[in-house]
Amino acid sequence: MIKATIIGYQSLLDMTLQETGSAENVLALALQNGLSLTEDLKPGQVIEIPEEVIREQDRDVVRYYQNRNHRPATAMQNDVVIYPEGISYWTVNIDFIVS
Repeated sequence: MIKATIIGYQSLLDMTLQETGSAENVLALALQNGLSLTEDLKPGQVIEIPEEVIREQDRDVVRYYQNRNHRPATAMQNDVVIYPEGISYWTVNIDFIVS
């Protein structure tokens, strides 16, 4: 079993792709770590990756991430909501007051 550490905005699916090369392993990682598939992970949280998953990893995808030092981090956090601004997004008498 190996362990991997979560970085900011990284989901369980991101970690699964990074460490195993296949999204098919996300359920195995969730079960191993007692997590739900959509659970928000905290930076610094350690994820255990079972040996049987490592043995069947897609080595080309794993090497792709390792060689580029790329760590996917696509998770949306509730505190990061960026609302678009500008006249195309404003509503008259709510965001845009006509006087």
